[in-house]
Amino acid sequence: MKEIGTIEAPIDTDDDGKIDALESNTKDEDGDGVVAQLDKYDDDPCFPKVSAKCNLNNFECPKGFSPNDDGINDKLVFPFLKKYKNNKVRIYNRWGDLVFKTSKYGLYDNYFEGFSTEFYLGKEKLPAGIYYYVIEFYVNEKTLMKKKGFIVVMY
Repeated sequence: MKEIGTIEAPIDTDDDGKIDALESNTKDEDGDGVVAQLDKYDDDPCFPKVSAKCNLNNFECPKGFSPNDDGINDKLVFPFLKKYKNNKVRIYNRWGDLVFKTSKYGLYDNYFEGFSTEFYLGKEKLPAGIYYYVIEFYVNEKTLMKKKGFIVVMY
């Protein structure tokens, strides 16, 4: 049964001295300057404003994908880029050759699907293996974040 407070004994579930009824309107869970009640991205300390808790660990990336046309994981998707449309993605092979580059990744079905965008490699499907990505994106007008990592392409 849910506990109900009274005027004489209001509820303070976290024992911080502030009653829950007032606190829910003033909490900023992720430290981005927007109170939780108004912040639909309260799990993201980098959006809509950058807080001290904002770092590259907030942006998870997949470790691999399989562009084999089976309808499962055929595109490399970086879910956090849905919020950060001002972005650039570059993908390199194991020798450091650029094999894919684009801006506004994820918009208009703009994804890496195992094909090169670089003319000298042709439009053939790239071989299975480990590739390296560099993602640059702005979390606001002034703050550029750069995320690097690897992905495994498997068929």
